[in-house]
Amino acid sequence: MSDISFAERRRADRHSIERRVRLLVESDRTNTHRDAVTMDFCTLGARVSSDARLSPGQSIDLILKQEAPVILSAKVVWVDVSGPSGRRQAGLEFTDPGSIPATLLAPAASK
Repeated sequence: MSDISFAERRRADRHSIERRVRLLVESDRTNTHRDAVTMDFCTLGARVSSDARLSPGQSIDLILKQEAPVILSAKVVWVDVSGPSGRRQAGLEFTDPGSIPATLLAPAASK
């Protein structure tokens, strides 16, 4: 087993950025908007907390509420349903990481 931690194996630096977002969840029958909160962000993906029922492999759009909304397409990579108060955490991988505004990862954007 390797002595390298999971965080050290990441392909991009994560930033603790907690902000309200919307998820456009694609399902078999309908597209549903759900509220969520980002836990952390990087140029390749994000970790979100939401009551949305997500599953690995699912396509979603993460909508950043700004003056001009930014929509980031992503795939759900993992889901943890053991969170408090019934909220789930999910790891998202952006399908077009080049579309992330540079200002999003700036120090002033984090809490």
